[in-house]
Amino acid sequence: MKISEVERLTGLTAKAIRLYETKGLLDVNRTSNTYREYDFANVERLSKIKALRELGVSLSDISLYFSGIHTLSEMIAKRKKEIEHDKKRNEQQYRQCIELLENAALFPHGTTSRFDEVEASEQYAHSDCLALGIDIGTSTISLLCIDVLQGRAVETFTLRNQSGVLSDGAMDKEQDPQWIAEVVLRTVDVILRAYPTIKAIGVTGQMHGILYLDAAGRAVSNLYTWQDYRAGELCEGEKTYCDIIMEKTGMAVYPGYGLATHYDHIRKGSVPQGATTFCTIADYMAMVLTGRTEPLMHASNAASLGLFSIARGDFHQDALASLGMTELDMPPVTNQTVIVGQHRGIPVAVALGDNQACVLGSLQDEENSIHVNYGTGSQISLVTDHLPTAAKGLELRPYRDGKYLLCGAALCGGSAYALLERFFRSYASLLDADAGSQYEVMNSLAENALEEGNALPVQTLFSGTREEPEARGSITGIGETNFTPAALTLGVLQGMVNELYAFYQAIQGERRSVLVASGNAVQRNPVLRKLLSSTFSMSLQVPVMLEEAALGAAMFAALAGGLTDERGIKAIIRYQ
Repeated sequence: MKISEVERLTGLTAKAIRLYETKGLLDVNRTSNTYREYDFANVERLSKIKALRELGVSLSDISLYFSGIHTLSEMIAKRKKEIEHDKKRNEQQYRQCIELLENAALFPHGTTSRFDEVEASEQYAHSDCLALGIDIGTSTISLLCIDVLQGRAVETFTLRNQSGVLSDGAMDKEQDPQWIAEVVLRTVDVILRAYPTIKAIGVTGQMHGILYLDAAGRAVSNLYTWQDYRAGELCEGEKTYCDIIMEKTGMAVYPGYGLATHYDHIRKGSVPQGATTFCTIADYMAMVLTGRTEPLMHASNAASLGLFSIARGDFHQDALASLGMTELDMPPVTNQTVIVGQHRGIPVAVALGDNQACVLGSLQDEENSIHVNYGTGSQISLVTDHLPTAAKGLELRPYRDGKYLLCGAALCGGSAYALLERFFRSYASLLDADAGSQYEVMNSLAENALEEGNALPVQTLFSGTREEPEARGSITGIGETNFTPAALTLGVLQGMVNELYAFYQAIQGERRSVLVASGNAVQRNPVLRKLLSSTFSMSLQVPVMLEEAALGAAMFAALAGGLTDERGIKAIIRYQ
């Protein structure tokens, strides 16, 4: 059938139909003279697209669904979670999501999607210079496409990281690297079909953790993540393997850092058979994309493993020898912005550490800004061009182009607020079996408490610190007037801010005037933003885009591929 008949059957405009085709959502046959020929399978696909767009499901999520990467349940559950943050204004969409989730065969017809003309009017008049950034996070995997010449983000694809692996050890946190590699490759394929003018690919991901590789570059172990604390367990009397590393080398390597985990495997005789080296998950993904058999690690990732000389840009060989870490080859390291190979003819940049990628994708003015980020944990980072001595609790990390980051990391950042939300929800469920997310209520409570100036003093060390893993949080100063849910909620938020501010106070001679804050918690919580600005006594900037690390990876790839220069790449960053 012709497109006019498809318009009549679906209620969609020709512009919208062609848009969905260009996005790779629709496979249309063409006649010998290149005219489009539609069939009833196309009509059915378009009807489903329209129904999902009526629910507000993004085209990127629809692409992942039709490609088999998202299931219908996962896609709708994700949309429900988005709507829950603004449930009152989206009550109709929320009910439709519930209905669709309960009946997967339900696809309403006969209405005109109000999204069609909006999407079609954008028409994606992109330049021929796009870059793709991939961020392999602990709980989500995000892929972001940017238009380098027009200086803007094009589209984001986000999916849950469901690669977790059950382990015998209570302190073990492992993920399946093969699952991660497969889902990333499939998603990249979806994106390249929609955006064939991508000229560079960048990769970042959770730092510190490692997986083992054989001589052919194949993974022979799970990914031992940054949350894996096996090296922090007591092994010899009152000592941990991290304690022994300190005794033998004089260097602190914390639980979850790759070389602490590797030392645990050496001492227990559990280094995988056939392993010849190891790398981070981002390095491995770069290998999978390019077909490399040997990792090339950027210094930002290499330093996150421990026992690394920032000044020399390489591992401390004497320290490795003293620990018996000579059997496996240490991965080669570069501190340059380089291309490591190609994926389907597209240059792929060396993987960048996620802390560094997040800073790159957040700061327009690196010289005068300081960056805080709230994810599962939280971090504070500032860029410096010299090698200062890091105070206790702070780390000096490689950045790029001869610059460094001074960083302070709190293990319980955004997860502190999530812990409180679970506490409230568990109580609410006793009163209402259908109790959902409590974040909206908590944000309102915190706003009220802030207006009244009533907060409980809360120390949010619920997961300890890197130096003291056994440390725990506390609530003090409880009285008759402040023992309320509102005061507790505000106290937790202030405690989250205080942890990072303490790091900033410990930094000597590095003052800044602008505070840039990123992460979902910052985007969705106005009280947290107010507390950050008032505590740091700085103006606060919040990036427009949520996926700063994926943006940073795309920017890094654009620089490595010579698509733009420093000034051009920083123009992509926007603040609210």
